[in-house]
Order: sequence, then structure tokens, then C-alpha cells
Amino acid sequence: MRLLLPGSGRHRVIVTSRHTLAGLVARLLDVTVLDKRAGMKLLDRVLRTTRPDDDRIGADPESAERVTGICGGLPLALRIAGALLAADAALTTAELAEELSDQIGRLKGLRYDDGGGTSAPSVTAAFELSYRQLDAAAARVFRLLPVNPGPEISTAAITALTDWPTGETRKAIGRLVKAHLIERADNVTGQWRMHDLLHLYARQLSDAHADSDEREQAQDRLLDYYLNSTDAANDHLRALRALRCPHYLLAVAMR
Repeated sequence: MRLLLPGSGRHRVIVTSRHTLAGLVARLLDVTVLDKRAGMKLLDRVLRTTRPDDDRIGADPESAERVTGICGGLPLALRIAGALLAADAALTTAELAEELSDQIGRLKGLRYDDGGGTSAPSVTAAFELSYRQLDAAAARVFRLLPVNPGPEISTAAITALTDWPTGETRKAIGRLVKAHLIERADNVTGQWRMHDLLHLYARQLSDAHADSDEREQAQDRLLDYYLNSTDAANDHLRALRALRCPHYLLAVAMR
């Protein structure tokens, strides 16, 4: 990467990557997902670049908002959705939203091939580039994450999934964060989440590697962790109630 940078003198260079390139000693800018308004604007811009008079986005804002939501605000997914509309003048925004509403075929649908023989823009292909650069440990964590029933998961819960020492689990999480395959949940320390489209991709990999990853055993450990955490929280609340209430009132309340 350094060999591609300009030589002497002052220059401005923009380097894009799905991996965090902290080694360049340059200003880092994380590109986040777009909100619905910005996503709809990007859809409209992509469509009008090819078809300046095309008003399919503005004419059906409800469906355009639905497409934006399905794409999760991911710029690449939105650009592909816009290209799909531009390629088929008869395709309505509502029809595209309906086509992409199927979770099973969504990633396959977010791919645009113009028949030119070059590699087609694809959300899956972009995810694959990042996934293939992971070491075995981080890749296994990524494949196990869809086992979690909720949208967020803690470092402790991931440690239960992997059955590794906490330090080893944290290193794997750090590599996933660097690859932008997971992110910190609302800037809460030790809490992580995954983009919806990445979750679909990870779930496909999870199904394919279920046996080698011992996914069923990992799921059992995770559920045991949540059950034990719930019991501990319940015991703590009962102890607090006992401290704040007279014993005779507590006995009545517990009946």
C-alpha cells in the first residue's frame, strides 16, 4: 500500500478499504450506513445518473423507503438496487422491494451483472473479500454469531459461544472489528452487533460449517450462559428487595 502513495511534496490521497488501515498513519474516517432519507437520495441519484427523467423513487417514496430499509442503508447495496432499477425501466420500486423482501434470496438479488464479462458488483462478493482475510479463529467466531437470538451480543456471551479464554475471544473480536464485519453496539463497551445483510451472509456460512464448528454445542453453551445470567440477576433483585422491605412484607409479596 505504501508503494502506491505519491512521493515527495504535499498530496491528498484517499485510500478506501473494508479493513482499518491504521498502519498508514493517516486520518481514519469510518463510513457508516446511511439513514433512510440519505439512502433514498442515493437511490434516486443512481437512477437519474442513467435516466435523468426517471422519477420512480420520488413517485413511490413508501416503496423507496422500504428498499432502503431492506438494504440496511449500506451504500453498496443501495447502488446495486439503483442499478437494477436503471437496467429495467419496467421494474417498479414496489416490485424491487418485493423481490428483495425474501431473506433467503436477498443476497443473491443484490448483485448486478451487465453481461460485460467483468466481475459484477455484489454485496456477497464484498463481504467475501473481508471474510477470506480472516484467520481461522476469527472466521469461526463470525460463523457462530448468528446463533445468538438477539441483535446484539456481549464479549462474555461470545466467550461462552467459543468456549475459549476471554483474552483469545477478545483478539478474535478485534480482528472482526478491524475487518468491519461487526461493530460496537451504540458505542457500548463490550457489546457488539452485525449489519443485517452481514448477518444473512454469516448465517449461510454458519449453516455450511455447522458440524465442523460444533454449532449445536456452542448454542447450548450460549443458552446456559443466558440462563445462568438471568438466575444471577434474579437472585440479585431478590436480595435488594429483602434489604429494602421488612421481612414480613417480603414474605407476603413472595407468596
